[in-house]
Amino acid sequence: MFCPVRRAFSVLQIMSAFEEERAVDFYFKGEMHDFWEVVYVASGKIGVTEGEQVYELEKGDIIFHRPMEFHKVWSCGPKRPHVFTMSFKTEGVVPSTIGDGILHLTPVDESTFLNVFASAHTLLHTPAQRSPLAEQKFTADLESFLINMACERIMDTTPLKSPDALRYGQVIKIMQKHITEDLSVSDIAHLAGLSPSTMKNAFAKFSDCGVRKHFIRLKIAAAIRLLEQDDAIGRISEMLGFSSQNYFSMVFKAEMGLAPMEYRRKFLR
Repeated sequence: MFCPVRRAFSVLQIMSAFEEERAVDFYFKGEMHDFWEVVYVASGKIGVTEGEQVYELEKGDIIFHRPMEFHKVWSCGPKRPHVFTMSFKTEGVVPSTIGDGILHLTPVDESTFLNVFASAHTLLHTPAQRSPLAEQKFTADLESFLINMACERIMDTTPLKSPDALRYGQVIKIMQKHITEDLSVSDIAHLAGLSPSTMKNAFAKFSDCGVRKHFIRLKIAAAIRLLEQDDAIGRISEMLGFSSQNYFSMVFKAEMGLAPMEYRRKFLR
């Protein structure tokens, strides 16, 4: 009796792999991109945003950032943090438990991750050592690591609970809840029960842009999910509260570098 083997997801491409000892005052304003990124702390301590949550990672902690999820990182404490960062593209459905919170790696898991990272770094920076077999081994090892993290580990989803971190999370949740509406900054502040100035001050600590800009980015992330479902461009524009299809296309291209249809043809087929 035959049993077809199905794949939930596949790793398609390595985007980056770098190891750095950050300065004690290191501050990265943040980014959003259409591929996965994993950050591992070998020593020291860092602060990280993940969607609407803010976390602090210490030695042995790892976090996975989903595609189109805004994330930001900075150093915490008196010691220079030693950080490994790797990014990669996938297709299919990565386990939903990956990307919600942080994990503390066991010594065995840490060794596995560092071996996967070393392979990624070699493939990216030593072209002479690249071969189909080496690339397939890397993807198999990374997929196995991700599956192990999803199936055998429990994410710590306890975020930082400072007043500004809680306000930031509250604002992001309001944006997500009202993603289909065209809200102004004042509208968002009112819905969050905050004054515009209080909201902006809290938001500025954990995002690289203003409230309105961040709201647009969340809309673009939602648009990409709808593009994957083959929804018409005009319908997506209307569903996400853009004033016109042309304006939606202009905003999408400004954020992603391609118009919606071009993006769908290049990345979603």
